[in-house]
Amino acid sequence: ALLGDHALAERYFDQAISLAPTTASPYFQMAQLYLNRGLPERARAVLATPSAPATDRQMLYLTTLVDLFEGEYQAALNRIGSLRADAFESQQSFVPKGQLRALIYRLMNQPQLSAVHYDSARVVAAQRAQAQPKEANFHSALAIAYAGLGRKAEAIAEAKNAVELLPVTREAWVGLYRLEDLARVYVMVEEYDLALDELERLLSLPGGK
Repeated sequence: ALLGDHALAERYFDQAISLAPTTASPYFQMAQLYLNRGLPERARAVLATPSAPATDRQMLYLTTLVDLFEGEYQAALNRIGSLRADAFESQQSFVPKGQLRALIYRLMNQPQLSAVHYDSARVVAAQRAQAQPKEANFHSALAIAYAGLGRKAEAIAEAKNAVELLPVTREAWVGLYRLEDLARVYVMVEEYDLALDELERLLSLPGGK
């Protein structure tokens, strides 16, 4: 998947599912592969497989992204509300529920509600970053919250901090997510040339496509 060999990736994900049909990871990874390729209907079909653990946090997160991709905003909000924790969390990312809600309300052209939820995401991410200051995921989440609130300088500083905490030279896979978040922050604060620089850097790296 990281090398862009989608056919071979699908083959191995299918094999993983057949070997461990109640394990979330292969369903999640295959659905993510489809969503990254702009195929939300195929992603949803994988996530809806009867044997898939639908209540798994990462499965729930990706299904929410499929809802967003297809413009099913209320369904996405309902799905977020079903998560008892305050964030979707994995090795690769930390996404406060407020961050997703803020994005949805922004897409629904409700800027005041969006700001309220970006601030909620800021509180959650700041608490985590303060408790674990060397965890890059929390700083990325805080950067996105700041960007959503229009706090440009703080957003860029936190996003750069996340990249410095987990550079691709130390973590070749997960480090890509921090570069992606830096590019996202640049877009959110309208630094488009800097965003393009980061995207070009990502495309030049193994797994960054």
